[in-house]
Amino acid sequence: MGGVIILTPYTAFAEELEKVKNVEELMEFLKSISPKELMEAFREALWEKTKS
Repeated sequence: MGGVIILTPYTAFAEELEKVKNVEELMEFLKSISPKELMEAFREALWEKTKS
């Protein structure tokens, strides 16, 4: 079960990664968001997947 919870938001995150070709842009993006915001985004992505 734990794997699914990690993999699902990870998939959404991977889709975002595809948009960010530049590693420096990615690093700036990661620095700009707090862990709390990251968890919220993961929760929303998970919620969207479970709804459909």
